Amino acid sequence: MASGMGKALAGLGMVAVGVAAGVAAERGLIGKKYKEDQQHQEPFGKLRGRQISVRTTDGIELYAEVDDPLVTPPDDLAIIFCHGYALNQDSFHFQRRDLRGQATLVFWDQRSHGRSDKAQAENISIDQLGDDLYQVIQQVVPNRPIILVGHSMGGMTVMAFADQHPELFGDDGPVKGVALLATSSGQLKSELFGLPSNFASRVHNMSPALTAQAIKYADAIDWGRSYTNDLNLMLTNRFSFGSDAPASYGQFTSDMLNQTTISTVAEFLTALQNHDKVDALKTFRNVDTLVMVGEKDVMTPLEHYSRIVAEVLPEHSQILANTGHMLILERHYDVNAQLLALVRRVRKGLAADESKGESV
Repeated sequence: MASGMGKALAGLGMVAVGVAAGVAAERGLIGKKYKEDQQHQEPFGKLRGRQISVRTTDGIELYAEVDDPLVTPPDDLAIIFCHGYALNQDSFHFQRRDLRGQATLVFWDQRSHGRSDKAQAENISIDQLGDDLYQVIQQVVPNRPIILVGHSMGGMTVMAFADQHPELFGDDGPVKGVALLATSSGQLKSELFGLPSNFASRVHNMSPALTAQAIKYADAIDWGRSYTNDLNLMLTNRFSFGSDAPASYGQFTSDMLNQTTISTVAEFLTALQNHDKVDALKTFRNVDTLVMVGEKDVMTPLEHYSRIVAEVLPEHSQILANTGHMLILERHYDVNAQLLALVRRVRKGLAADESKGESV
């Protein structure tokens, strides 16, 4: 069985190479568009901050960076950004660029992603990511008011953290605001990449065997991915964006995905499918919570957004038209405007609390 699965994966690799050859026309189109986009290209992956290493409870080191405000802000508010599946902290490029100076910004690579240490397979779960976030808070910005921003899997990380530490949300806790962007509270087993539920369930049932084989043949698959860049870019554009996004956005996203090893992709797939934090959503009612999704998101479709909104009952939520899963890139102006509004509301609440304290 294992041998047959290995041959199947090898066969899929050959098919991928064949398909890459078959998208030559699209490659030319993307290449032309990319060249035209160069004059507007952002320095993706080049915004850096003060480096900090965070030690987790299972002994690995997480890579974090802090952008300290150049001018002393009216309070010590910190905003922590949690990135998505198979990405890294650089995915928040535009948020980092546009929110610099507004507060202390904290970016971190989730375990096995980016510059963080690779974790053992048995220590990969959404619950573990929630505990990792707790360690980031305790070791980087302890005893400070916080806004948590989670995109995709990063939103699930925030949900796991809320499930573990509900007492930290609200009047008596440090968490004063939350932004859940293109994420899910669960039921990813039956809704996979926009596939019909019966087919998605079959893929889920096969995932343990596929995961094991993907890890076994990880080096070969990672090698093969480097020869299917055009196919990767085409798929990235179709699964990440809902509009005719600039080519540099697709290339940047594809580069982050390709830098994530296939073993990490495989190990986290099961964690994502097992994720279920619906019961934790009511915790977000205690803080100012923003929920956003792209209308054409096929990774965490509108149904997931609706379930979150139904439980959180946020005062601020938005569906972005003609937008896909990477809304933080594709519609960064809209996302950043909502985040800045969230910062202003949280600051208004902090100032009111301080005034109350002085008048007592």
